[in-house]
Amino acid sequence: MTKRRNVIIFGKTGSGKSTIANMLVSESLKNPKFAMGGSMQGVTNKCKKAKGDLYKVTDTVGLGEETDTERKDAEQMIIDFLKQTKDSYHHIIFAKRAGRQDQMDTALWEIFLTIFKEDPKQTTEGNDVYRGMLVVITDCKQGWLDKQKAPMKQYYGAVNDRFIGVDFPPIDEEDDEMEEYLSRKRTDQLRNLKETLDKYYIENGKAAFTPRYCNMNDGELRVFCKQLLSKVAKLAVKLGKNVDEFIRGLFQMITPWSSSQIIPFMMSLEDGDDLQDLL
Repeated sequence: MTKRRNVIIFGKTGSGKSTIANMLVSESLKNPKFAMGGSMQGVTNKCKKAKGDLYKVTDTVGLGEETDTERKDAEQMIIDFLKQTKDSYHHIIFAKRAGRQDQMDTALWEIFLTIFKEDPKQTTEGNDVYRGMLVVITDCKQGWLDKQKAPMKQYYGAVNDRFIGVDFPPIDEEDDEMEEYLSRKRTDQLRNLKETLDKYYIENGKAAFTPRYCNMNDGELRVFCKQLLSKVAKLAVKLGKNVDEFIRGLFQMITPWSSSQIIPFMMSLEDGDDLQDLL
């Protein structure tokens, strides 16, 4: 029996990560196990998990997504996210929609690399977890990625050219003939994606990678959350953005934050915790 591989998909709302998740688990967009589309706003406030024949997929909450859930303490929201995703992964996917690289994309990538650093106790190569990472560009038309190879290497150099473009068009419920064509296209695109995953799976010796936060206790998780917020604040300043607004835009992945929650928490970053060695 083929061993099921563990996959986690990370990206902002609208990046197409739930579409990737559905294709990997069900090989189809019919009867999706992961909610898709803007109409599902507020549904993905918790990480979703589902199993297929070959993959067990965790679809993380969409960053930048507003929800109607009760507001929590900012620090606890991030801890909830980390606890929901504690596991070892064969494939760690960062999903980004084709198009211009904006400041939020850059910030999310920095946070992604910070979150998914490997536990040094689990590897002899420090950042070895990067070998399990793959950038998947969604809604990627033929030829787009070839033209963008140089900037892609500039933005996503940490993964050493491990990126692939996919285009899974939505179901056409009005035109059966067109849907037959689109279904074939989705199947072809999925085959390309699976072949790419197979390639890296073999290259990595079929290893699974454990992000460092997975073995942290509650106290260590809280320090790690402060590290994330500190990093976001520094990025906001570097980009000339309002720290309050930038953090809200980045971490509204579970519930929107208010200024009254963010500012006191940011002030608590000066409570003596040594964050620099975590950055």
